[in-house]
Amino acid sequence: MASTIKYPATTRRIRPWCGCACAVLLSAGCESAGQGAVSGGAIGALGGLAIGSMTGSAGKGAAIGAISGAVAGGVIGDQNQRARQSQQGMRYGGY
Repeated sequence: MASTIKYPATTRRIRPWCGCACAVLLSAGCESAGQGAVSGGAIGALGGLAIGSMTGSAGKGAAIGAISGAVAGGVIGDQNQRARQSQQGMRYGGY
């Protein structure tokens, strides 16, 4: 029989803020897809580790966080790079 885990109220309030903090940190320093993937993977692993340790599976949480953070960071980094190139093209008359 599966048992349900009841988390304290502080844990339920912290989780959404961890996700928001990771998203802000991911988008702040991603200049290219490679940099975004590396920093996103690191931040995602730390966030997943923190959340996973609260649920009792820190390793799984870190792995899931690293993968999802790397994908999100890569996408955000690529978009930032494209936007910067587009702005430079408009500024110098290219494109």
